[in-house]
Amino acid sequence: MLSLENHCDAYGQMRLVEIMKEVWGDRLLSKPVREKGHREQETGDEQVYLDELGSKIVLIVEYYFPDAEDADDDDDSSSSEDEEEKQSRAEYREKKKAASKGGIIPELAALGVYAQSVKPRDNSWYESTLGEGPHHHLINVSETGIQSLMPANNESIARHNARHLMRVFPKGTRISSKNLKQVPFWGVGAQICAMNWQTLRH
Repeated sequence: MLSLENHCDAYGQMRLVEIMKEVWGDRLLSKPVREKGHREQETGDEQVYLDELGSKIVLIVEYYFPDAEDADDDDDSSSSEDEEEKQSRAEYREKKKAASKGGIIPELAALGVYAQSVKPRDNSWYESTLGEGPHHHLINVSETGIQSLMPANNESIARHNARHLMRVFPKGTRISSKNLKQVPFWGVGAQICAMNWQTLRH
């Protein structure tokens, strides 16, 4: 599984997609491993197992919840603008809209087939369902965020993690090579604990 730390604009992301497809070819998982019409697609409840993925490279791609459209504060173009200025303004608006929504282009988002990384905005992910979130989500939460839910919600979190992925990452104040203690998070089923490794001495 490869987690992308994506800071590319739309063009850079498209090049990233092209390069990954060119270099990895068939090794890159780019579509579901089960044929359409399988009950996984029909019910949305069946999970895919690691042995079905074989030796495929699986991408973890960020997912952003759909939000209401932001008000456009740049919609003050005058009728005296020529076509080039209008086109430039329109392109700027599109870039601004993409940036406000995380800017993940559809071609890259489509490669997050079984691991769409979600930063939860409430407790629905372990209390019931993720709501508007993707079925094949990966909950991406900081160590302090998950610690605030433990131990009171350990059973619910473990139940979630028996069917979905979770990644715990170090809190932002860990600017040295010190690391979080993974065992409590593994204890509730977290599959991924991100680790710092900034020097060879630690």
